[in-house]
Amino acid sequence: MNKQDMRVLKTKSSLQQALLTLLKTIPLEKIKITEICREANINRGTFYLHYTTVEDVFHDFFQEVILDLQTSYDEPYKYTIPFEIAKINPKSIQIFHHIKRHQSFYEIVFSKNTNKSYYYMLFDQIRLNVGRDYKPNQISDVSKEYIVGYQANAIIGLVIVWYENGFNETPEEMSRKLHKIVRALHTIDSP
Repeated sequence: MNKQDMRVLKTKSSLQQALLTLLKTIPLEKIKITEICREANINRGTFYLHYTTVEDVFHDFFQEVILDLQTSYDEPYKYTIPFEIAKINPKSIQIFHHIKRHQSFYEIVFSKNTNKSYYYMLFDQIRLNVGRDYKPNQISDVSKEYIVGYQANAIIGLVIVWYENGFNETPEEMSRKLHKIVRALHTIDSP
């Protein structure tokens, strides 16, 4: 990567971090370009070299978070082909490491003072991931969309409790908790 690319990445990162800081107190739709520039210590001309709107900054950042979420979600699947819950190593569960890396974003998503559209954007992505890996089981009379919705909300529910506890547990502890829950539920489902 050349010097120019590094400057572009640094500038975009500064703008994204400024937006995150502002989102803690101001809804996205009320944030002005001037406020982001002031927070990032960047002039408007530089802003317009990279983005045209505040929403573009958010979209760019959200796409980076989602890409990292996808990679983290897929991690356990690399080691068990075909996928079997009983064979998952809790250390391969990386979703909580992802959340810790992007903790400031998730603090905004799960804050009771924040617009819930961020929550639903996250839910949609997790539901997409879960749906992609869905395998029919003994609950044949319940449609896939309900089962996938339930599983996506179960993951988000764990993250919300972790958030409410101030992210006190380590990602490794959360991975072990998820692993125990999934194995216990899988045992209940098994004939």
